[in-house]
Amino acid sequence: MNRISWFLVFLVLPLFADNNPYNPEKKLADMDITLFKPSKPAASFVPAVRTGNLVFLSGHVPRKPEGGYVTGKVGKDLTTAQAKDAARLTAVSLLSSLKNEIGNLQYVKRIVKVTGMVNATPSFTEHSLVINGCSDLLISIFGEKGRHARAAVGMSSLPFNFAVEIEMIVEIGDKNYCALVDAINSSERTQTFISRDQYRHPLETLTFFGIKRSMSVAEVWPGSSAWYMEVLAPYLREEGLYIAAGFDQETKSDFFKKANAKFAEKLKSKPQLFDKVKVSELAAPHKTAIAPAGTLDAILTFRNVHNWMWSKSEQDMFRAFYKALKPGGILGVIEHRAPETTDDIEAKRGYVKESYTLELAKKAGFKFVASSDINNNPKDITTYPTGVWTLPPTLRLKEKDREKYMAIGESDRFTLKFIKPKTAK
Repeated sequence: MNRISWFLVFLVLPLFADNNPYNPEKKLADMDITLFKPSKPAASFVPAVRTGNLVFLSGHVPRKPEGGYVTGKVGKDLTTAQAKDAARLTAVSLLSSLKNEIGNLQYVKRIVKVTGMVNATPSFTEHSLVINGCSDLLISIFGEKGRHARAAVGMSSLPFNFAVEIEMIVEIGDKNYCALVDAINSSERTQTFISRDQYRHPLETLTFFGIKRSMSVAEVWPGSSAWYMEVLAPYLREEGLYIAAGFDQETKSDFFKKANAKFAEKLKSKPQLFDKVKVSELAAPHKTAIAPAGTLDAILTFRNVHNWMWSKSEQDMFRAFYKALKPGGILGVIEHRAPETTDDIEAKRGYVKESYTLELAKKAGFKFVASSDINNNPKDITTYPTGVWTLPPTLRLKEKDREKYMAIGESDRFTLKFIKPKTAK
């Protein structure tokens, strides 16, 4: 099967349709919504119960920001619009209890089910429109993760004549997911790096690749700034292993010499984060031992395939990945995406065809698992005066058309996941 044919048959999994970084608490702040400390229940129950990865939230009612509650019978004392606003307030009450229970709303993986009860007259029939006040807010805050199963029913009465009462079931991440959230939110990260989360989506990306705290993971060519190392090294520090497979330490290139020196300084700058980082070299074809053969759980590389194409070492690099991974080990590759019709077959502009990367992995022995649109950027047209480096963060043209290129953002990138077959020797 040729390169194009193999490209056409691969499976695409659009797991994350919303390309904004997942951060419900920032979304709340942007919407000027303030959560509150839940009050003690008036009856014999608790606001939330956690069992496994599910949190069951008891029935909550519409608490006003200024104090008091929304009461009255819908269809008599309250209009549908007023009751919908009450349901929205109830969603805020639910989220306040949820945050109090789990600590960080970014731990939420899915709003599973909402059950809404409306205190309504017998002739009232717009219960679903009322509970939309809650549902719409949840979707606004959590995106696709906020879309839920639901029931909306009418009641002849509710306690204390509350207008609505809503209960909710939420799925939260496992310990790996929550630890990854904490690593990404760490105050130890470089502030300018955090600003790039909107383009690089570290939570979604590393979740897609299936990186867990107990894994042995090598990042190939992390670069002198080591953007991903600031997340991966702390995340893997206690239970796993992070290997920085960097440039040739015996290089004659001034560029690589400076990069190696800068990387070494970064390791020394924060021993509390980087003291357990292992450093190796990968400079195919003469240096290919990332780690002892068959010992790594995962290898990740971000925006590097074009570099290897320049030195015509790309196939040797993929073979080195294959050798270092355990059977069943994961290879995650992110690269600037070139149009399949490009005439830049040597990636001189920094963009690489997705089909070519798929072929490199296949020839090395890997099995394709999935592709994700996490790091897609449809604004990137790829034809710039100085290639991909015209865009941020490099901005090679400096102030010339800066606003234009900042509005585009970082490059359009493909995100590919491969596996070394479990039957591999």
